[in-house]
Amino acid sequence: MATVPGIEFRYEDVPVSDITVPRGRRKHDDADVDSMVLSIESVGLIHPLCLDDDYNLVAGRRRLQAHVKMGRGTAPCRIGPFTKVTADIAEIDENYLRKNYTAMEESIVLARRKTLYLELHPETARGVAGAVAANKIQGRGDATGNNPVASFAADTAQNLGVDESTVRRDAAVGEKLSSEAVALLVNADHPAADNKQEAKALATLPKKEQIAVAREVRDGKHDTVRAAVKKRGLSALVKPAKAKPSKNGSQTWNPQRFKDIYDYLGKSLSKMDVLNRDCPASKFNVRAQSAVKEAMKAVEDWKGATKP
Repeated sequence: MATVPGIEFRYEDVPVSDITVPRGRRKHDDADVDSMVLSIESVGLIHPLCLDDDYNLVAGRRRLQAHVKMGRGTAPCRIGPFTKVTADIAEIDENYLRKNYTAMEESIVLARRKTLYLELHPETARGVAGAVAANKIQGRGDATGNNPVASFAADTAQNLGVDESTVRRDAAVGEKLSSEAVALLVNADHPAADNKQEAKALATLPKKEQIAVAREVRDGKHDTVRAAVKKRGLSALVKPAKAKPSKNGSQTWNPQRFKDIYDYLGKSLSKMDVLNRDCPASKFNVRAQSAVKEAMKAVEDWKGATKP
């Protein structure tokens, strides 16, 4: 289970009648709840519900509805002193690990997590942290220099199983993306929504332009975001990636392809930790994690062996 900065949790089986659902929380439809019921009956509850100390629901509405439908009097819960900000971070982390986000959606989610994290820990902002470090080096004291709080990128990498450089890069793109433009592509199930290069191209445009371009791509006027940008006379803002021939000849060598696989494997390590917490079996967890780490090492070796 992903951690939330500054919160220590406890675990209890809580009567479902004691759990309060905050106003405005979306209620899941019957088909959605039925699928959760089937999952719980088949493999048990993988993720406990998240509650604050007053038993207000933070995350897990569908799981709560499933327990009610199954007639279960209690539900396993993770309880902690959530604030609005920490509750939002917890929900983001849980959804990131459970949902199959597209590349564009991931960027927007990471950007949102960054905003919340810096609101929670403003002392970790790049400029503030850098100034503190410089003062300490120059002997001007470390008023807040002994800072035990991890940076946004480090905390996110630890919780979501993504390396820090990817977190920083994707969050920077997400800060510039229009959520409305991304939704147009995601809802149309367009492949551009799951392409990081397309996300970077879209992010170069003003947000109003992004929406117009997304509509054009969705409606088939252009095959890609990059093509739409070029057509609008803005191609100078987007530098096309140069394909590099591999040592094997015809295929192209692109470091992002290796990075995507490496990140996917990294996410699986985080999910294994969650699974081992809910379904303890350390022996198998160690075996599975060792295999994934070996696979990650193999990807790195593969990258090095084929790099032009």
